[in-house]
Order: sequence, then structure tokens, then C-alpha cells
Amino acid sequence: MTLPGKAGLFCAALLLVGCESGQTIVSGELRDCVSGKPVADALVTLVGWRDYVVAAGPEYRYSQRTDGAGRFHIAHDRPVRRLDAVAPGYRTSQVHGPKGRLVVRLMPGDSDRVAYDCQPAEQCLDTAPGADGGIHISNHCLEKAR
Repeated sequence: MTLPGKAGLFCAALLLVGCESGQTIVSGELRDCVSGKPVADALVTLVGWRDYVVAAGPEYRYSQRTDGAGRFHIAHDRPVRRLDAVAPGYRTSQVHGPKGRLVVRLMPGDSDRVAYDCQPAEQCLDTAPGADGGIHISNHCLEKAR
């Protein structure tokens, strides 16, 4: 949701986050894939390109820790490429193109490894011959989420 005009003050009071006119909110909660319980004190980061053009310039990051119920609310004013959620004892969970309210599920494991909605990243890649004779690589976990 985009918050025009005087909605910034309302947003800060309602969501308890700093939110200015023209900003967008990505919010939600983190849950354990196995137990379904909330994951508290996890680091949630929105990642995007600083110059609005894909791959042009350095990344920017907006981060927040989840509360005791695993909830987060992050205000941002730039296009978001992905959301990363990191917590001890869990794989890093990635959501590409996050918008609005989300339930992000964290898979137990090593945080140096990535998972997409409780699916290990290494199980998500498919390869096929490309039309130009090369190899086409796709991530069916990301395509399923769209």
C-alpha cells in the first residue's frame, strides 16, 4: 500500500514505524516451517537497487528485527527486489518481489544456505538446453511463488 499526503503521521501511530508520505510498507510475520511457531528476534531485510534500474549501482537495505510474535513492519521508498529473513538455527529465507502482508516460513538449518518457502534452494534449480545451444537455468521455486 502506498501512503500519500498526511498518511505518514497516521502510519507512524498505527504501525509504530517511521513512515513518510510516498512510502510503502512490507509487513508480516516469520514462522517455523516445522512447528508453525513465530520466530522472534530474526533479522528481516528488504534489498533493492539504489538507482531504480536493475543492476545499476549499489544495493540498499532496510532492516528490522521481528518482535516476540515474529512480526515485522518495514517502511521503504524504493523498489524492493527481495526480502531476506535470517535467524540462528534457520536457513536464510528469501522472498523475491515482496509486497504487502506476508507470512514468511523459515526452514531449520544452516543460515549460510538459502530456502524459498521451506524448499531448499539446491532443490529449486532446473536446467534445460537453450535455443542458442547453451544451458537455460531456472528456479522453479521462484516461478511457483509468482
